[in-house]
Amino acid sequence: MNEPLNQNLLLAYPLPDKLQTALDHAHTVQAEIKSSLDDDKPIAIACSGGADSVFLLCWLFRLYYNKSDLLHVVHFNHGIRSDSALDAEYVEHICKGLRLTFHLGSPDTPLPKEANEAQLREHRHGFFRKIMEQIGTHLLITGHHQDDAIETLILRLGRGSGIEGLSAPREVQIMGETIKHVRPLIKVRKSLIIQALEAMHIPWREDSTNQSSEYTRNAIRNQLLPLWESLNPQDLQANLSNTHALLQEAHEALEHFKKQALDNYPIEKGNLHLNSYTNSPDAILRRIIHTWASLQEIELPDNVISVILEKLRTQSAWERQISTQYQIKLSEKGLLSLHSISQCETPITFEFKAPETSSLYFPDGCCLEYRLIPANTNLIKKVLSGEFSHTESVYISIEETKLSYLTIRRWQPGDQYQPLGMRGSKKLQDCFTDQKIPSNKRKQLPVIFNDAGEILWVPGLLPSERHKVTTATKWLLQLTYLPFSHSLKC
Repeated sequence: MNEPLNQNLLLAYPLPDKLQTALDHAHTVQAEIKSSLDDDKPIAIACSGGADSVFLLCWLFRLYYNKSDLLHVVHFNHGIRSDSALDAEYVEHICKGLRLTFHLGSPDTPLPKEANEAQLREHRHGFFRKIMEQIGTHLLITGHHQDDAIETLILRLGRGSGIEGLSAPREVQIMGETIKHVRPLIKVRKSLIIQALEAMHIPWREDSTNQSSEYTRNAIRNQLLPLWESLNPQDLQANLSNTHALLQEAHEALEHFKKQALDNYPIEKGNLHLNSYTNSPDAILRRIIHTWASLQEIELPDNVISVILEKLRTQSAWERQISTQYQIKLSEKGLLSLHSISQCETPITFEFKAPETSSLYFPDGCCLEYRLIPANTNLIKKVLSGEFSHTESVYISIEETKLSYLTIRRWQPGDQYQPLGMRGSKKLQDCFTDQKIPSNKRKQLPVIFNDAGEILWVPGLLPSERHKVTTATKWLLQLTYLPFSHSLKC
């Protein structure tokens, strides 16, 4: 372990001009942090031990060293990598040198090695929320930088995200009802951060998985962006960052006009009179529906909102059961309303168009993630070797041109299924019994069908034998079931 950071040297070292200029642009963020500390309210600083979060921690200490007793550092050890404990030790080492309060968290039960980014984030942020509640703060400070924002932009372009998704992550973002997620480094290039740490002789931890292009974000960073830069004689990073900034401006403009529309016609509790906003463009209507759904404490996927807008234009009545608890209805006159349903009534049914990547959120906190992936030898080899757990995530062989919709509903008596390795089909009820899945849980698990009406998978069971992955597979459908309260996107 290196010697503790010298507080005096850290405070005295001048930052490079380019870096200082970029940090000075974060005046909105700094005002948020300063306001909290001036009121003697603590802040939570997330630090993984990587270069960006280590610099963030050191920079905030430089700015607010006279309030350092209010700086609380949070670190979550997922336990996925064999060396992850060393990250935690290093962050704790920094905190001891700077005399900062350190909070360490870890999962209650070990996470599977194939846990995806959403699962890891949910565990991490759950711990952050717990500590923030304990210390009485609403500010979470993270080290996301300009490179992260660009990678997120490209990722979400591939997922078909709208302006709200493409303009994230933002400098200040409201998470839930009270938490403010603050990103002071979002306009700072990672190269400047590295230069500053090297000049100050401050080490950092490297995540060994960052070099693996198995993860989409890493492939974008290690392969796509270098290729793109070689084809683009201009400053690609500056151009993409400018596009991200323009998208943020567009997002703010749409929010402004949405607010104007809602000021003129406030949303009534439980009902939304969409005909009141018929002069508004679809982009505003979409946001109004999102706001209404948020007030009802439900989540409507974009594809469902697209259907609502289509039915509104044709003045067609429409209804859809969106969860085990609720149904939404649209009248011919444009009245959108929410209705409670009994757990014993008609089974929940979702039908949604299958894009390249999508997520379906259930009000009980569970999430079904969907990804359509072109086959490659390495991935098929891992699937066939049984490297992935089938309880939460599965890979299914699919013909891309033949998959246009997925249908999700609850189990019904008489449902037949042919799990992987079985010669014939059997009742789902018997499959549940074989796997010792409790009766109360069976009624909550989603049953996932393709557009031919064939069951592809039920979480907790093996995937479909009829759609098993083989060496001849051209496309893979990855389905992941996340049994968590909710998923934060940062």
